[in-house]
Amino acid sequence: MMLRRLFIPVLVLSLLVCVATSCLGMLSLHQRIAPSRIIRGDRYCLIFAGGQIGLYGPPPAAADPIARKASEETVAALHNDQIKWLAWFTEGDLPHRLDVVHPPVPLPDTPAAHAEQAFRPRDLTRPLLAALEDPQRVTAAHVLLYRGSKQWPWSLDDSGLDMITCTSIPNHLLDRSVRDTESLTEGALWAQVDVDGLKISLSRWGKPDKYINGDGFTSLGAWRDRVDGDPDVTDMPKIREQ
Repeated sequence: MMLRRLFIPVLVLSLLVCVATSCLGMLSLHQRIAPSRIIRGDRYCLIFAGGQIGLYGPPPAAADPIARKASEETVAALHNDQIKWLAWFTEGDLPHRLDVVHPPVPLPDTPAAHAEQAFRPRDLTRPLLAALEDPQRVTAAHVLLYRGSKQWPWSLDDSGLDMITCTSIPNHLLDRSVRDTESLTEGALWAQVDVDGLKISLSRWGKPDKYINGDGFTSLGAWRDRVDGDPDVTDMPKIREQ
């Protein structure tokens, strides 16, 4: 009797699931549907597209438990300001413009630099994907994932001639750089840079440190300095799907 009572609700539920799945399958012939959910810190996505269904999740964590724990702790200590942006500003009429930046690199002696130096890319992938959920770490995680992939189009340091073009942000001005004793950098426009789909607004000078010695006006008549910025959080869902 108990089995008979359970059979009917289970049968109805199964039919509802079948009908819902069929409807989603038909709908996916015309548009992509991708509901997702975070489970124990990792995002899983069920994708309906082209009449087919696929379940996607993060890759396996590092097999070595010591390496797994160390990589997770390192990624947990990331921050967006651990990425170095070395920018070039034009000299001339105000407002000055930030024209180009070198490709982003991890700032030395930070968890971002340690992550790249101490771990294999495959051991970092899972915790870095989880870090894409955090607005305070998304830039660092995205840059490290991109640098560890075969799609990275530039050199891995910022000493070469590789440059990324920036877009000026009107009506938003930087303060004077602390390395500028003549007020030559005051009034430079903020700029936006796009790194593989993630837009970062470069809106403040980088903190003084030993890694920016020699920055300032160059023989090319441009001001070269370190800047920091914040990600466009509306890009985060798109970045997670890459």
